Parts: sequence; structure tokens; C-alpha cells
Amino acid sequence: MRCAHCGELLHENLPYCSHCGENAKPLADKTIADYFLWFVLGAFLNLFSIVLYAILYKGNPKKALALLLGMFTLFLWYGFDQVINLIFK
Repeated sequence: MRCAHCGELLHENLPYCSHCGENAKPLADKTIADYFLWFVLGAFLNLFSIVLYAILYKGNPKKALALLLGMFTLFLWYGFDQVINLIFK
């Protein structure tokens, strides 16, 4: 379990966090299932962007390309953020 205040691992027999000194209020570790809603939402937003790209491409290809590049940029930024969080957490 992790400290709700600082996020450090709690020792089971201590009534306080050894890192920050706050009372030990455990914060449950989250699993992949806890983030499933965000996964589905992200998948649908990307799918929506691809469909919108296909619709806009014939009428305004530059606007469609900008939409596609924006989607990929957000996708890469999100992936980079997740890697940084895994490394430094």
C-alpha cells in the first residue's frame, strides 16, 4: 500500500509514513482495470479522429492532415507521459 499524502510505500507495522511523517492512510494500488474507462475513451477519440479525417480529406485535405497530425501528436505525448510516470514513480 502507498501513502495517500506522498505516494511512498508504507511499512505494514508503522502508524505513520516513514517518508513524509503523515498518518498512514493507505492508498490502494490501482490496476489496469481501474483505468479501463480511460482506455476506451482514448480509443474512441482516436477512432473519431480517423473517421473525421476520412470525411474531411476529399473536401479539405490540409485541414484533414492537420487533424491527423494533431491526433498523432496527442497520442505520442500521452505515451511519453506514461513512460515518464512509470520510470519516475
